[in-house]
Amino acid sequence: MVIAKFCVLAQITKKRTSRSISKFNVEAFQDDSTKYLYANRLSEKLKNITLTPTDTTDLQWEKIQDCIGKAAEESLGMRTVGTNASKKSTPWFTPEIKELAQEKRKAYLKYISESSIKQ
Repeated sequence: MVIAKFCVLAQITKKRTSRSISKFNVEAFQDDSTKYLYANRLSEKLKNITLTPTDTTDLQWEKIQDCIGKAAEESLGMRTVGTNASKKSTPWFTPEIKELAQEKRKAYLKYISESSIKQ
């Protein structure tokens, strides 16, 4: 009875949407040629920006950050990472189902321990 109720409630699920984000492929830094390429691209981009004394510190910092990002994207590339792995959303796993799952687990452990004693 308990297991059947658990199965019925567990079937009421909400469809998860796949979310992914793009990150720099920092694993490429393990290769020496990639390190060299990144250093060259970054120095080239930093030489081409114009920092004027009238620019605010924040604006100058944004220009430098932009150079770092562009150089990294060009030399390292991007990779897509799924975020569902770290933040699994299970709206159907209510406190009632959690309690039923614990009862099921206890019953299973009791069954396993009794069957091992008989052998």
